[in-house]
Amino acid sequence: MELLNYEMLLALAITFGFSGFTKLTNLQTSVRIAVSLEILPKKLSTLYGILLPFSELALAILILLKFKLEIVLVLAILLLASFVIGNLKAIISKKDLACNCFGSIFNEKLGWGGILHSLFLIVLSCIALLSHSSIGVTNLFDTLGTVEVITVFFGAVMFFFMGILFKLTDFSQ
Repeated sequence: MELLNYEMLLALAITFGFSGFTKLTNLQTSVRIAVSLEILPKKLSTLYGILLPFSELALAILILLKFKLEIVLVLAILLLASFVIGNLKAIISKKDLACNCFGSIFNEKLGWGGILHSLFLIVLSCIALLSHSSIGVTNLFDTLGTVEVITVFFGAVMFFFMGILFKLTDFSQ
């Protein structure tokens, strides 16, 4: 179970880090989408759009460092819940908006794939929250052998790509 926990934490860190970094390449799109959803007043939506990539990067770093992990995972769950709300709002209001989840790398829309992806990450976060150990991802090499570290890395990459597949799933057909 400990290796699985490492895999989930690393997958979350990779996802948040990749997503935050790619959003930084086009911050205006992040702001535009947050404002277009019309969930929050325009000033708050603008602030959300600006802070989102930095929040994701901070979560990635804090998960890797395992700094106040319980608080960080709760914040991750709240952020992911906001993504579910945004995707639901786009579906309900029939808005055809780009997701910008991974910047301009993927050209996906807000919708059911985003909801499934966010729920998948919420499940990973909840499991990690309930079963974390005292060993951080950053000191894996000190704690585990080479085979276990490779297993954790490939497991994390698998979880990351599973999430991407959920995100890219088109349920509109």
